[in-house]
Amino acid sequence: MTKIKYGLQFTFLRFVLFIALFTVLSACGRRGDPVAIRPYEGTAAVADLKAFIKDSAVYLKWGMPGDKSFSREDLKGFVIFRADIPEGASIGECGCPYREIDFIVPGSKPVRLPGIDTAEPFEYLDKTAIAGQTYSYKIVIMDKNNRTGKDSNTALVKGIQH
Repeated sequence: MTKIKYGLQFTFLRFVLFIALFTVLSACGRRGDPVAIRPYEGTAAVADLKAFIKDSAVYLKWGMPGDKSFSREDLKGFVIFRADIPEGASIGECGCPYREIDFIVPGSKPVRLPGIDTAEPFEYLDKTAIAGQTYSYKIVIMDKNNRTGKDSNTALVKGIQH
């Protein structure tokens, strides 16, 4: 009976050593330096963003990116960013942060704001703009896989008057 007892202990000890060795040798992951995440570069940027004031309101208008490899069917929407520019400062010297103010999900037809005739298929009304404030806007496109493209050009609106 003693041989069986020691035999079971030895078998159990071999099993534990095997599991420990297997765990150490099959550790997951690749060893190496961490790699910085780069922004998705497959989606082109909107290059024709325009901002203007009409009836004391800020309107933005833009078209699809010029990259022919990105189709409207791949589009999930647009992220609208705005920076508040202090009086007397320029965009370059201000270093003002852009904050996301809205996400636009376009319908199957271009959105048309009443009383505005444009050739651009997308338009946006900033309902949160404050009178007398200067703003800078930019737009980032997002595809259906939630990947964002590069920033659009910036558009400046100076001192809205109500």
